[in-house]
Amino acid sequence: MIGKARETDRRSSSGQTLLYSARAVCQAEKVTESQFFYHLQKIV
Repeated sequence: MIGKARETDRRSSSGQTLLYSARAVCQAEKVTESQFFYHLQKIV
């Protein structure tokens, strides 16, 4: 159980990192939110 919980933690934290970095890139390039979510769906 602990191993599975750690795996989930690692996945969610890396997913959050991806989300934050993608958002930072979008803000830097002044991309609209709809485009941001479109690209996010392609990544996932």
